[in-house]
Amino acid sequence: MSVNTVAHLNFRGDARAALEFYQSVFGGDLRIVTYGDMGNVQEPAEADQVVWGQVATESGVCVMAFDVPARLPWDRGEHSFYMSLRGSDASEIT
Repeated sequence: MSVNTVAHLNFRGDARAALEFYQSVFGGDLRIVTYGDMGNVQEPAEADQVVWGQVATESGVCVMAFDVPARLPWDRGEHSFYMSLRGSDASEIT
């Protein structure tokens, strides 16, 4: 059993580029779901922005990112990322 930390990065329109960069560094599987894919488009210009995305490697590296919609407040220096723990045994991460 292992515990991994996962970075969740918040962007305003740059999540796809960030995830592509991290994939170029770490390799792994890149998965992206856009606001358009989810049918959750409130601003047409944001249809191709990332509502959920991650780069994950077999060795356990995982970086997640999304684009904060324009209708929500966002400041690059405030709440720009979150960290979470993942593991197969709840007793290890609580």
